[in-house]
Amino acid sequence: MSTRYSLSTTQAQLVSARLGSISFQFTPRYNIAPGQSAPVVLVENGKLVSRNMSWGWETSSGPLANILAENIRQPQLRAALTERRCLIPADGFYEWKDGKPTHPYRIVRPTRNLFWFAGLWENERFAILTTAATAFVEFIHDREPVAIPASRIDWWFTEPVIGLVREGGIAEMGISNTPLEAYPVTPQTTDPQFESPQCLDLFTPPQKDNIQHAIDDPDLRWHDVSKPPTQPRYVTLLINDEKTVDGQWSGRDWKYPADAGGKPLKWCPPTKFVHRFGTNQ
Repeated sequence: MSTRYSLSTTQAQLVSARLGSISFQFTPRYNIAPGQSAPVVLVENGKLVSRNMSWGWETSSGPLANILAENIRQPQLRAALTERRCLIPADGFYEWKDGKPTHPYRIVRPTRNLFWFAGLWENERFAILTTAATAFVEFIHDREPVAIPASRIDWWFTEPVIGLVREGGIAEMGISNTPLEAYPVTPQTTDPQFESPQCLDLFTPPQKDNIQHAIDDPDLRWHDVSKPPTQPRYVTLLINDEKTVDGQWSGRDWKYPADAGGKPLKWCPPTKFVHRFGTNQ
């Protein structure tokens, strides 16, 4: 993961079965960078609380914005992992193709709902856990944030350390486990002082690279179910931020499993974005 994300929404709520619920009122932020203050969620006296902290642990070499989830077994991280876990709300994050300042992308949920990045904190500073990128994110950058599903908030805050570090634990909860979208944004986003809603806008560069061609392909986009295909076809349906199912547009209505767990919100062709992406490289 690079060192930039957004929190452009103004309000949100996080609900935990064991730790209560918390409501937020945010000041929109479009280009949060290390060294800046941002809201985090932690547990105090058995309850979720929100607090502003500075992004980046203090180290001799400068702020440490990201911690490799693969390294959380290290002794120097043990105390923080045991006692100082946190969540960082974000509605998108930025990555730079090949590290080039002219190629920033914003990566978001199809619904534009919040992510909850996993983090650790100390001395009123937080760092975000990252893991190896997969799916289409790896074609933009080799790292991605660890994101905790809303259904696993209790697990993240209460699971013993041994459960977090074992196979299937926190290092395998990269953000690519959830449905995502990506699109190019203005190169001005590269400047951490550029704090503007323009950071969120689709940017059309003079020349498109392979990633941009793939993203521009209508067959790769998520579409609102109120705008179905023009002809009957099989599709992938987004049920919520964490779940997709196979479905079909009959030409008149949507067909999907009775146990899907809800009504579909978005649809895309059944060929996954990452598969098409790979053939374009």
